[in-house]
Amino acid sequence: MISNIENNCSFTGRPNIKKILPRAKSVFAEQFRDVQSPSAIRHFLPDDEIYPTQVRELNKKLRFTREFRKSLLADGQKPEYFRGFVGILKTFKVANCDEFAEFMKIILRINKIKNCDMYALYSQKGNAKPSSLDHCIVALNIPKSKNNKIKRIPFQPKDNVKIIDMWWQNGFIGNVKKAKKLYKALGLKDDEKLLLRPLNTPEPDKKCFDRILKDFPQLKIKKPS
Repeated sequence: MISNIENNCSFTGRPNIKKILPRAKSVFAEQFRDVQSPSAIRHFLPDDEIYPTQVRELNKKLRFTREFRKSLLADGQKPEYFRGFVGILKTFKVANCDEFAEFMKIILRINKIKNCDMYALYSQKGNAKPSSLDHCIVALNIPKSKNNKIKRIPFQPKDNVKIIDMWWQNGFIGNVKKAKKLYKALGLKDDEKLLLRPLNTPEPDKKCFDRILKDFPQLKIKKPS
């Protein structure tokens, strides 16, 4: 399947999202194959296969990596922050949904998928106050008017918005309608709306991508030979 995608992708002009997404998923899976997620272990594994000591150690390691990343950003070196982010993941091999979403966003942006970003998931029943589902994902083609990183107001995405969630087992790529079925496992009820809330995360630019690709060229989807 991958070879077929590579042979038919057009990387000139406007990127073909339908063809690039499966290939981006493969690149992600290859780079993340040894990464462990403490939250995924708790969610997907049966209780008798969960080792509390392992989860505690992973959470400790995750806290360290997040503090280290903050120090890179505090130094005002955004390209180094993003290069460090990828390097830390590949060195410490621990992440939760935040890191899964940010890494997929980086892969997509590097490969010219510009209108993608990270969002937190919320649920809402009627006009009640939205409730957090404690999870974040990548979504495509959200209007800029909705993706306000200052006000960060939860909104209901259109049904055809594409959701990418690589934290989920085997990775999920699908529209909002399919995602709503998936996130019942996170507490979304049948009579509730699925909302997205913008996240105020550091934004990579060309300098960041150039710095990442210098050390990790495998994140660039190759043109067909």
